[in-house]
Amino acid sequence: MRKPEYIKKGSTIGFIAPSFGLFDEKHLNKYKKAKEFFINNGYNVVESKYLYTENFLNDTKAEVRAKDFLDMYLDPNIDILLSVCGGELLMELLEYIDFDVINKAKPKYILGYSDNTNLTFLLTTLCNIESIYGINATAFSNNNLDYVKDTFDLINGKKFEFKSYKFFENEDEEFVNEVNYIGSVDMKGLMLGGCLEVFKNLCGTKYDKVSEYTKNNKDIIFYFDVCESNPLQVYQTLWQLKNANWFNNIKGFIFGRTINNNIYDFTYIDAIYRALGDITSNIVINADLGHIHPIIPFINGRVCHVIVKDGKGKFIYE
Repeated sequence: MRKPEYIKKGSTIGFIAPSFGLFDEKHLNKYKKAKEFFINNGYNVVESKYLYTENFLNDTKAEVRAKDFLDMYLDPNIDILLSVCGGELLMELLEYIDFDVINKAKPKYILGYSDNTNLTFLLTTLCNIESIYGINATAFSNNNLDYVKDTFDLINGKKFEFKSYKFFENEDEEFVNEVNYIGSVDMKGLMLGGCLEVFKNLCGTKYDKVSEYTKNNKDIIFYFDVCESNPLQVYQTLWQLKNANWFNNIKGFIFGRTINNNIYDFTYIDAIYRALGDITSNIVINADLGHIHPIIPFINGRVCHVIVKDGKGKFIYE
């Protein structure tokens, strides 16, 4: 596994928009504050060409957006790439991204979540490069939050042990709901995962080399961020991935929180255990992962010791 370098003061942050850009006032204002945070703390900043122009339908052609991303990744003066937003159509870029070229280049971390799974996950499974599934760049606008501080410390190489947080956000983005992990595990393995809805799209395509990757690596801990799927859709997707032989050498599974917890009395928990209960008992649900913040940073390709007990969790990376 190829491990990129961490950043430090004087490093250059590359802000990218491979999916959605900063096309609304909310994201734009958050980004401006995040950009100021890095500049004020001694970092340099470079922005991708289409950072401010892309909307949810991506006005710029996929080939052009792919070149924009590659130019940023291959630029030797840029030390890390932070995606400003998630989205829906990042998969369009894959046809125009030369992963062989990336594989030969100096590796660098990419940080982002949701639709950014198309990049973070494939960099690991196709290029054997570590990546970070965690907050998008705009989250650094509120750098007083514990999980934002934790991610900042990780990309600076200062923190590798993370604990579950006390509260998670409600629909008004207020941190008032008590965090309570479901499951009890003490497992150590190689982290691999991202957004479940993206995996449904990738599975079975020419970019799907997951079966080969999991056969060649031991003790995989697969983590899943479920964005909008209801429990039946979660079960269907997990069934699909299992039958595509994604889950070789599995040590355990970690699932984040979701907004769609039941349908026809079939729950999110039911879906997970029905799909995966015959594989392993090492299953964690409602972890600090994904679209319902806070988010612990998950490092694809890094060995992690995961301990969950009495509703709380601890993640210790090697």
